[in-house]
Amino acid sequence: MKAYSYVRLIVNHRNLGFAAAVNQGIRASSEPYIGVLNDDAFPEPGWLEALVEVMERDPQIGSCASLMVFAHQPDIVQSAGIAIDRAAIAWDRLRGRPVNEAQEGCEVFGASAGAALYRRAMLETVGLFDERFFAYLEDVDLAWRAQIAGWRCQYVPRAVVRHQTSASLGEDSPFKKQLKARNKVWMVAKNAPAED
Repeated sequence: MKAYSYVRLIVNHRNLGFAAAVNQGIRASSEPYIGVLNDDAFPEPGWLEALVEVMERDPQIGSCASLMVFAHQPDIVQSAGIAIDRAAIAWDRLRGRPVNEAQEGCEVFGASAGAALYRRAMLETVGLFDERFFAYLEDVDLAWRAQIAGWRCQYVPRAVVRHQTSASLGEDSPFKKQLKARNKVWMVAKNAPAED
C-alpha cells in the first residue's frame, strides 16, 4: 500500500451490499467525479479518461455509461447503458449484440453501476444509491431519480470494460433472483408517477 499512499482502504467486516459499499466510497471522497467499477470488471486503457472527457463537455451530464463487454467474449456487448420501457422494465442496452453495433455515443436512461462515472453535484441533488436495495437495480433507481431531476446520462463507447458477469453471486443464484424481484417492486413504487 505504500506505493499507493493516495488510496484509502475501507474495510468492512461483513457484506453490506453493493449500494452501501459504494456509498461509503463516495462519502469518503471529495472529487467532482466518482468512478464506480465492479470487482469483477476490468477497464481497458483510457477508460476513465474517456468518461471524464465526455462529462466535462456538459454540466447537465450527471453520469456516463461505459461499453461493458463479456470478459469471456469481448466482441459481445454486456451493457451499453441502461434502457427502460413504459412498463418500468429495465435492461442493459444492446446486450448480446456485436460490439461493432455499439460504437455510437448517445444519451441513455442511465449507467450500469458495474462501470460508470457519476457527477458529485448530481449525487448531492438526487441522493446516493439506496442501501435498502443491497444489490441489483440500485443503479436503475439512481438513474430514474436523476432523470426526474433533469440530469442526463451519456453512453461513451470508447470507455470499454471487460466484465466477468455475476462472478460475485453467480448467474442463477436464488439470492440474486430474490433481490432483483424485490428491488423491481421498490424501484417502481419509489419512482413511477402516480396516475391521476
